[in-house]
Parts: sequence; structure tokens; C-alpha cells
Amino acid sequence: MALFIARSIHVSLDFDGTIAHGLQAKQTYAHQWFGVSLQLDQTKKDGFNALMKKLKLPYNYRHFMDKLNEEHIMEYEIPPYLIDVLSRLYQQGFRFTVVSSRNTHDYPFARIFLKDRFGSLIPQMYATQDKSKMFFLEKIKPIIHVDDDLYKLRDIAGSPVHKFYYRQPENNGLDMTREDMEDITEFFDWREFEKMVNTIRQMNEAICWAKNWSNTRKTAHIIYSYWKNNNMECEQFLKDYLSLILKK
Repeated sequence: MALFIARSIHVSLDFDGTIAHGLQAKQTYAHQWFGVSLQLDQTKKDGFNALMKKLKLPYNYRHFMDKLNEEHIMEYEIPPYLIDVLSRLYQQGFRFTVVSSRNTHDYPFARIFLKDRFGSLIPQMYATQDKSKMFFLEKIKPIIHVDDDLYKLRDIAGSPVHKFYYRQPENNGLDMTREDMEDITEFFDWREFEKMVNTIRQMNEAICWAKNWSNTRKTAHIIYSYWKNNNMECEQFLKDYLSLILKK
């Protein structure tokens, strides 16, 4: 295999809201257990706790989510097209790992869901607990990270990884800043994501082809930085690469 072709392309994925969406489950069981109809913002920690306080109910978001995970994790929904997209990308050399903010209590339930719904497609999962996701990204060295939490993406702003924001309806009230948009790519459909990461794959190959670099996990941060700092030159690399290499 040519040095500019990566043997594998590593992608890290958040769990809640990214590959497993609990919105419907939250709304269903909040109504059954507490008699409340949650608005979108009330399915998040701060909104839920504010509602419980307003209604003078002796519950909080942690109690709610513990019970939901213990009893109804398998009712979480997989976003449309996700498995088909990841399966196609897997065939092209992409490999996936979950990096979730789940705590020790919630982690085993997510593992059960992951194994049942994704099998060998996503074989590994890390739970950050109290640590920043940056710690785990530095360990596994993905070239791409996907999250539905804009704050978590901002937290890894200094990492040499392509950041994707999968915005869910419950996050519509949070706007991206100009600084965010320079570092984070937003998408709403996994088919869009598939096209964008294939462009990243081709660009990484083009840069390594032009610079005579090895396309590996160890050099991923160098490739990322070169692209960020030499965008116009890299665009030309890509044009030349696609015309001279892929059309052979």
C-alpha cells in the first residue's frame, strides 16, 4: 500500500444524542413517572431541574437519568441513516470508537446498547467521567470527532482533530459563534457527514502524496495543522491528486 494511503481512519463518536438519541424516551417516561410533558429544553439537565423545582417535586435530572438508563436504555433511538453510513465508511477503512461523558453508573447500560445495536462496527467505548474528552482524544488519536454537545466540542478546541457538531432539536437554542464556525462543522444528516469525511480522507491522502509523508495516526496532527495553515495550497494538492491518481 502506498504511504499516502492510510491503513485505517479513526473516528471518535459521542454516545448520547450522537449515536443514541434519548429524547423520545425522556419525554415518554417523564410523563409516566412525574406527570409532566417536557419541552425540548427541559430534556436537558438545567431545564429539567428547574422544572422539578418549580413543581416542588423531589426529583432531579440525575435520578431521572439513572432510572431511565436502568430500565429503558434499549428504547433510545438510532439516528436515521447512521448505521448505513458507518457501515459504508467501515468498508473504506474508517474505524469507530465511542468517547462518552457518561459516568460509572451509566456506562454499562450504554455498552449493552452499543453491543446490541452496533456489534463489531463500534467495538470500543470510553467513559470520560470527570475527565475532559481531550484526555481520551490524545490517547486514541482520531482524525475526526463527532458530538451533539457544542460545549464539549469547544472544550477540545485546541486538539488537532476535525470537529463535527451533530445538532439535535433540543440544542436549537444554542447558536454557534464565528469562532466556533472556524473550527467546528455542523451537520444534521449522517449522509452529509459521509460526504464530508470522505473529502477529509481524500485531502489527507493528497497532502501526504504531495509532501511524500506517511498517512498514519502518528502523523495525523501534522497533516491537520498543515491543512489548516495552507488551505489554498492543499486545495490544489487535492485537485492534482484527484486528477493524476484517482483517475488512473
